[in-house]
Amino acid sequence: MKKTKDSNEFYHSQKDYISSSAIKTIAKKSVLHYMEQKPFKSDALTIGSAFHTYVLENELFFKEFVVSPKINRRTKAGKEEYAKLQAQAQATGKQLINEFDYRMIQTMSEKIFEDKTCNELLSDGEPEVSFYCEDFLEVKVRVRPDYYKEGQYIIDLKSCQDASPRAFRYDILKYGWHIQAAFYMDVLGVNDFYFIASEKQHPYACQTYKLSDHLINEGRIAYMDAIASWKNFLEFGTIEKYKTDNMTDRGVIIL
Repeated sequence: MKKTKDSNEFYHSQKDYISSSAIKTIAKKSVLHYMEQKPFKSDALTIGSAFHTYVLENELFFKEFVVSPKINRRTKAGKEEYAKLQAQAQATGKQLINEFDYRMIQTMSEKIFEDKTCNELLSDGEPEVSFYCEDFLEVKVRVRPDYYKEGQYIIDLKSCQDASPRAFRYDILKYGWHIQAAFYMDVLGVNDFYFIASEKQHPYACQTYKLSDHLINEGRIAYMDAIASWKNFLEFGTIEKYKTDNMTDRGVIIL
């Protein structure tokens, strides 16, 4: 297993190694959906990246992001000013976020480190380290945990609208985070995986979660099945469109 402190951009460029996001796409949909994915950018993704950097690698924040002042982008002058700031940021390899989102991220970070459990977990570990494994279930895989304490645990930092147990469990199943958790745990050989969920609005509550053994086992079954589909593609070129997901038990038969 190769461990390296590389950039997020370099990590995502290593397409020879399948990642957890690819595995989740295959598990939830199919190899076809993964192969046909198009690059996607949005303000929400930029804010999420800024949040992770501010909390986990604070010293890098202003090397990677530019905070714009309040600008009325509904006016012609405001649009021109904002476009100029965007061009300046891109020219220096940085991303642009507005002042409101920056203040939100600051407050979210403060609440996280005021929380005893979060503060203790985010101690003596390593943020944003990449791992490349040449042979995991006979395929090349890569993982990049948000925070890793060697031989002990992994932390995944999530920003959300609602960090309550009911809402967070819904998000886990919706986005396949239990698949990611099981995959990361098995690749890195650790027994504990924690989610820190942080709300993006007042009172900016944060909560730490650990998934049940049952949910981790469901995630493990899903990622192993996804890897089997990926191996089938690599060996035979088979690109399936959808998995059955036991839908025959629900009155739907895939032809």
